[in-house]
Amino acid sequence: MAEKVLYWRKLNNASFLSEMLGTECGAHYDPFLLPDMSVACERIKRAYKGQERILIYGDYDVDGISATAILVDFFISLGMDVHYMIPDRVTEGYGMSASVIPEILSLSPQLVVTVDCGVANIEETSLLRNNNIDVIVTDHHEVKESLPDALAVICPKRSDNYFPFPHLCGAGIALKLVEALCRQDTFGYDNDYYYKYFDMAALATIADVVPLTGENRTIVKKGLMMINQSPRLGIGALLKVISTKQIKLSSTYLGFSVIPKINAAGRMGDASRAVELFLANSAADADRLAMQLLEENIRRQAIETSIFEEAVQQVNQEMRAGHDDLCTEIHSPIVVYGASWHPGVVGIVASRLVSMFHRSAIVLSGQSGTEGLIKGSARAYADDNILDAIIYAEDFLEQYGGHKKAAGLSLRESALGAFRNKLREFTASVGTRPSEPEVHIDGELLPEELSLRSWEELSALEPFGEGNREPRFFSRAARVISVQNIGDGRHVRLALSFDQNDGSSESVEAVAFNFDTHSISYRPGIVIDIAYELKRNEWRGNAKLSLQIIDSRNVDTGRLVEDKPDVLESLYRNNIGFKHIAAVAKLSIQELLPQKEDIRTIYQFLRARCAASYCVCDLPLLADRISIEYGVTIHAFALARVFDIFEQAGLMKQSRIRDMRVGFCLLFVDGKVKLENTETFRNIFSLGVHNEA
Repeated sequence: MAEKVLYWRKLNNASFLSEMLGTECGAHYDPFLLPDMSVACERIKRAYKGQERILIYGDYDVDGISATAILVDFFISLGMDVHYMIPDRVTEGYGMSASVIPEILSLSPQLVVTVDCGVANIEETSLLRNNNIDVIVTDHHEVKESLPDALAVICPKRSDNYFPFPHLCGAGIALKLVEALCRQDTFGYDNDYYYKYFDMAALATIADVVPLTGENRTIVKKGLMMINQSPRLGIGALLKVISTKQIKLSSTYLGFSVIPKINAAGRMGDASRAVELFLANSAADADRLAMQLLEENIRRQAIETSIFEEAVQQVNQEMRAGHDDLCTEIHSPIVVYGASWHPGVVGIVASRLVSMFHRSAIVLSGQSGTEGLIKGSARAYADDNILDAIIYAEDFLEQYGGHKKAAGLSLRESALGAFRNKLREFTASVGTRPSEPEVHIDGELLPEELSLRSWEELSALEPFGEGNREPRFFSRAARVISVQNIGDGRHVRLALSFDQNDGSSESVEAVAFNFDTHSISYRPGIVIDIAYELKRNEWRGNAKLSLQIIDSRNVDTGRLVEDKPDVLESLYRNNIGFKHIAAVAKLSIQELLPQKEDIRTIYQFLRARCAASYCVCDLPLLADRISIEYGVTIHAFALARVFDIFEQAGLMKQSRIRDMRVGFCLLFVDGKVKLENTETFRNIFSLGVHNEA
């Protein structure tokens, strides 16, 4: 099964098959191929022999925390005088800013080693050198035209780099530095002493979403072995407070359950607590720090939810007041601002807004540490390039940086209105709407391939992550046997049956997470095509296969109005009359168009379900849900005409996203609205019941 997936992905050449499916852990490259590695090792050897003080300067995310802990622990093991600093997310921000130089000088180091930052800190490096402090930069970010005036700049993104794998994270670079140092006779360590740091490097590699290929795959595989077999005290304590269950840890589990707790330390305050957790030498200290991180993450979740709700309310208010363009064909980024919003969670809130509103989003906070300055994070929707939009509006910004999917920025509060307008101007100039996200499927599985054996064979492809996503499959004609809502109604458990060629059937359990709005459309007897991932469930010692549904669609019925409603909608948008559309659909006019009682039913449903917020939906799915809930028959074409009536009557704003997907919000009006005065209502009803318009 693993080889089949690689074949589908066109990754079946001999060398790649050996890397992915071989018994060895995989790629490994000489650390001395990294630029300036020899220079860095010689300077650290001199610091060791001269009993100099070293300062490790890191970052507040999992990558920076892990990289800091790796070097601090290694230098402590050598008996060196080592200190570390991690900047405050709010008052100091990412990297080495001028504001931290006095604190660095107060510690009187002879050598500063940066991790996960430094290549952009040209002025700050010069300040340290002017104070007779040597600097070694270890970083993995893109370099600028000029490098900092450091003694060594170890970065695989340099143009003169000979290291064959440029995708290491910051902790991966720190690990390579320790590996190089272990080769020095000066320290008396075995060449493989650096193996003890694979666990922290693995966490950082997963957290930083770098490709899990090449040496990153090696790091994560070895790190997962360590964490599963004999985790260090701090990681073990964190795993224990998260769950008491004994499970085999995967990159996916670490990404969703463990890494957010480590990140919470830097998001909510002092990231050094996470460093101390990794460095803990006693179970009592490890347990105490692990509980602190768990509590900080709970606090982070509560603050994040509160800010998200405020942001959603802000968007809806702006939209209903006519100040926001969510329900127009302009698709400029959402921009929301809160004077008191916690800056540590604005990036997460931006991601949630993108998911909810299907737009890029920028979330800004007044808690910048500087009067009148606001800072925030941007996240892109689908194939939007959010950095291009920000660059277009750079005249109103104090600072920005990032890439096309995510960015950070700061501006004066007084410039916020002009910044918003410039973003709208950019969007209007681009013109095209971003494409919708796609579900990438590796291939189709037959019913007889749905087995635990297939799941076990796929484990050879682990660890999964960026550049090596978990395999996704497609199967046809699954008959729904039973439906059960679980998880407070947010998720759906299904029993499915597949017909075999010999007349028998194959049954399997499936779960659809966060499919609460779809659950009513899953009903016993219907037949669906499904996209899914293979999972293994264990209950009371019994293991069985489960399908985690990613998406589904009803099997074609042979009726155009249900199978291809976008075709009928396209005819209507091209001014084809109802009579001709009905003929194409092989329906009567009465079957094609809504009845007056349908209009009342649809409005009743929308007021009950969609009054509070902007909604994005597929009209066929919404029509199906209304039909089932109210015991009526409404299809997507008729629903679209009712939406047109509501929009023309001032009861709704809507925009078409793609095909039959729309975004809409209800508007509240005073007094009675006369639907019969709208153009669409008259076209349907005024010439007699459902005559051609």
